[in-house]
Amino acid sequence: MDLLRVLEIIPLPSAATCESIPSLVQYIHDAVLATNQMDLISQFVVLWFAVTIAATVGYFAATSISYMIFFGIFRDYFHPPHEPQPFKGQEWLEAKMSMIAIPWLSFLTIPFFIGELKGHSKLYWQAENDPLWYYVVVVSAFILFTDMCIYWIHRWEHTFPLLYKYIHKPHHKWLVVTPFAAFAFHPLDGWAQALPYHIFVYLIPMNTKLYISLFVVVQLWSINIHDGVDAVGSRLGSSASQYVNGSLHHFIHHTRFDYNYGQYFTIWDRIMGSHYDPKPDFDTGDFNLPKQNYNEGMHPADKKKSK
Repeated sequence: MDLLRVLEIIPLPSAATCESIPSLVQYIHDAVLATNQMDLISQFVVLWFAVTIAATVGYFAATSISYMIFFGIFRDYFHPPHEPQPFKGQEWLEAKMSMIAIPWLSFLTIPFFIGELKGHSKLYWQAENDPLWYYVVVVSAFILFTDMCIYWIHRWEHTFPLLYKYIHKPHHKWLVVTPFAAFAFHPLDGWAQALPYHIFVYLIPMNTKLYISLFVVVQLWSINIHDGVDAVGSRLGSSASQYVNGSLHHFIHHTRFDYNYGQYFTIWDRIMGSHYDPKPDFDTGDFNLPKQNYNEGMHPADKKKSK
């Protein structure tokens, strides 16, 4: 790869470029499109490097803020001492696994991005004439399609022993998860569960800015379901908590393994008989967890002995 040729095609940003968000966004847009002028290997390497850096910075920024709020400043409210806790040193191990996974996830994802840049997908940039109803339809289709696909991918990872042992099991090392577990996957696991997002835009027309926005929201949702804070599920027993697969449903997935495979909703879990309502576990405090996930004297077995 000729670095001088790369800098000729994509000059470094100037001070003026960074003065405002619109100018910075325009620079990034132009720079990404300019990679089409490179040979395929150079384009791959440049995009791989850029996506890896962006994903790493975004991961640490979002997960650190979430952790600081829910496991730091307001820990006693959201994760009080008597409730299950991450084991000692878990946060570092989750972040370490994520740091290993992100470059390889990016590597596996770049072919989709190159295909999109070369016009092989149904993405388009200009959207001035798109009616409001179209956005409602395409966003709903995106959510429902990816929710269905991820349910089955996730369930198959639990169904087939070799897939579980070598691909998905590393993520289940974490029982009481923290935000840092959001990307703590085997690279093939994270790639497989991200496939529906890329496949969708090769099937259905979508505005590029909307697609990028949804992709960011998806990453934030992944962090949210790993932080143990669930605005819907906190009202366990409500109709909303029955159908939204929030962090408390995902908490059950990590503690009981064979339930709640869905991404956003519990629809497919209910249809296929894999739904587990979090309410009974939270009512009784019995989460099927080892002592390593409790503060001293707070494990249910210890509480029974003290009575």
